[in-house]
Amino acid sequence: MKNTVYRILFVAVVVLLAAGILVLALHALLPDLLSVLRDGDAEEIETYLRHMSTWQGILCAALLQILQVWSVVLSG
Repeated sequence: MKNTVYRILFVAVVVLLAAGILVLALHALLPDLLSVLRDGDAEEIETYLRHMSTWQGILCAALLQILQVWSVVLSG
């Protein structure tokens, strides 16, 4: 029983650290993304994505798809 609790805590800490590192890396690569998403203006998001380089646009589109899936999974 005690080992199971430690194992769950270890996995939770690893997941939180990985998420934190991912957020920091994305903020360094795409600094204005969160502010654009927070505003929620579709035209502003489209303009932001169009002015990116090819790999940043692909990364951003993949990130948005992942966020969409996670929002559905976490909400219910």
